[in-house]
Amino acid sequence: MEQRGINIVGFWDYDLLAAAHDGGLATSLLSIDLSQNWTNATIGIQSTPKPSGLSNLNGPSLWYHEQEGVIYTGYTGWNSTFGFAPPEPPISIWTFKPDGAGSGAYTEAITPGAGTLDSVVRTSLPFQAFDSNGSAWLLGGFDESGHTNHAVPGIIQFDMAAQTFTNHSASGYLNNSGAVIKGAMHYVPSFGPEGLFLMMGGSISANLIDTMIDMETVSVFDPAKQEWWNQTTT
Repeated sequence: MEQRGINIVGFWDYDLLAAAHDGGLATSLLSIDLSQNWTNATIGIQSTPKPSGLSNLNGPSLWYHEQEGVIYTGYTGWNSTFGFAPPEPPISIWTFKPDGAGSGAYTEAITPGAGTLDSVVRTSLPFQAFDSNGSAWLLGGFDESGHTNHAVPGIIQFDMAAQTFTNHSASGYLNNSGAVIKGAMHYVPSFGPEGLFLMMGGSISANLIDTMIDMETVSVFDPAKQEWWNQTTT
């Protein structure tokens, strides 16, 4: 089983896989009811088939837009590492609307070649999170458009209501451009007018060399002011 995206909506945990345990491409979205007690022996897993145009990618993005009640997916990830994997498809953005009972319906929200995708490339392993104001945010990540193993600078905002992408500067992040990979981004809604994002761990990627980021500093991003702080930990 390859890396997956996970999102919890209401009492349901939704998991989007790239490949199944039997070595085949995963063709469904899995969900688990968290309102019920279960063990490994009694767990009930529901399965919703993926539409044919939805990419089977490792590390896929799952961003919840609370105002619309939908999950956005399709942007981040890299192709399955199994030898039979089909060519990596172009970027398209899909929504999944949960039905409250473990299933739901997919819709292709942004088709391949749409103008709003002109300014972005698919990335893998970025720091990423979504806020309560209707935006998803991604810092760094590998550029999957040319498979160069180069990290993308800046922090990308995807406005889920407008369905537009904007690339913001990340020059205040650890005195770096934001060309980082494999770290965690956590949204804290209770501070500031639009909440704050905390960046932890990961690696700075430059010249095909990855340098691990220690935990002595936690970087803080304020989306309302577009400002960064690097907080020393104790």
